[in-house]
Amino acid sequence: MTGERIKDQATRYAALAIMIAGAFLRLNQYAANRSLWLDEAMLALNIVNRSFGNLLGPLDYSQGAPIGFLLAQKTMVTAFGGEDFVLRIFPVMASLAALYLMYRVSFRYVGSIGGLIALGLFSLSGPMIYYASENKQYSTDVFFTLLLLFLAGKCLEKDAGRIDYMFLCAFGTVSIFFSHPALFILSGVGIGLIVNDFVAKKREQWVWTGWTFLIWFICYIFLYIVSLRTLASNSSLLNYWKNAFMPWPPWEDLSWFINVFCGFLRDPAGLTNPPFFIFLLVAAGVVSFFYRRKSAGLVLVVPFAAVLIASAFRKYPASGRLLLFLGPVIYLLIAEALETVRILLKRIHPWASWVCLVPLVIYLFMHPVALAAQRVENPEMREHIKPVLAHVQKERSQSDVVYVYYSSWPAFSFYAGKYGFDENEAVGGIRSREAPGKYILDIEKHAGKGRIWVIISHNCFWCPVNEEKFIIHNLSDRATLRDVYKAPGASVYLYDFST
Repeated sequence: MTGERIKDQATRYAALAIMIAGAFLRLNQYAANRSLWLDEAMLALNIVNRSFGNLLGPLDYSQGAPIGFLLAQKTMVTAFGGEDFVLRIFPVMASLAALYLMYRVSFRYVGSIGGLIALGLFSLSGPMIYYASENKQYSTDVFFTLLLLFLAGKCLEKDAGRIDYMFLCAFGTVSIFFSHPALFILSGVGIGLIVNDFVAKKREQWVWTGWTFLIWFICYIFLYIVSLRTLASNSSLLNYWKNAFMPWPPWEDLSWFINVFCGFLRDPAGLTNPPFFIFLLVAAGVVSFFYRRKSAGLVLVVPFAAVLIASAFRKYPASGRLLLFLGPVIYLLIAEALETVRILLKRIHPWASWVCLVPLVIYLFMHPVALAAQRVENPEMREHIKPVLAHVQKERSQSDVVYVYYSSWPAFSFYAGKYGFDENEAVGGIRSREAPGKYILDIEKHAGKGRIWVIISHNCFWCPVNEEKFIIHNLSDRATLRDVYKAPGASVYLYDFST
């Protein structure tokens, strides 16, 4: 008995160490105080410049975010000011709380050793660390995913009572207003509870589940009418995410599913192992869950199917950061597979399980650990425009023109006053991806025969031409390059047209 207690304590200490490491990595990324990149800046301008009431309507720049998240961010700005680090406080707090929830969910769904694996993958995941301090709703999506999984896990227990269902109902309702993809998690939770209640044959639980579903449904209909309806019909967003919608019928383009799965593993899951290796682990985890505990398996698997169905109806893109909320579920399925391997091999010989498990775990964690160590000294800075603006403000003359590349304008607009710029004096560049020659004409038109600072961030390197390289190459034939200053993802060039 003493040995079991020591083993249990060792597991908990290991989990605590993993959570501390995860918290340090997230706070280290937050402390880097990087600049807002394009999407963050566009959402930030809405939050800072609009009133609480105006945040409930369609947002500028084709932005979309849950009502609860927007109001929470506006509250932070009202209380502490409209700085970029203030806009990241709420997301980073959600990410830190998610670490503890991942610990509870992992140990509840998978067990001790497998739980440590899932917790480790979550704590060291590069995308999880980066999005923890993003002025977007992605880290809160993850938080509510784990909160709902934790509460659902309690309701799936044999001794679940009315209070467990009340907590699930209440926080499920809150999640609808704070996280758009919470609906997919709730669909899994709902089906899992139905199956569990059917097996348990407890009429009282059927009543609790029914009332819970009714409240969720009413809240979602209200939210759809108030907010989601206009967002789901936004032509700009639909066009931007057009490649992220599932083809219909599905067999018309089976490669789409392979590309989405492989892309999901890289970002946002942060797994660089061969996709087939991860697919085998995930498939084994699904089989193990359905064999061991079908209702829990449904809670974890149904959200994937729900995302695909919504994607087929062009209501939710199945791509990139919008799938971050499914990252913890993938980690749980992988951990379940490895835990099952350990248990099966342990029946053969106590050492056989470790001989097989340890190399698999090392192989799985090699890249996340290496990337996490690298990010300690070099946090992700993305589009760090603040030092660029500081350099221009320090070096420019009063007669100089400041020309801002079109994708840089939201970030420039957010930071302009903080670096002594007057937005009315700066020139916003045109967008002409199909005819890049117009960029040069537009810059020359504003330059006259003086000097012009050309600020570029969020460069469209995937366009028909690499726009920054195209602009700089062509301007070098027309003017003298006097100064260059570069920061991660942002740069500025000073051209003198008088010569």
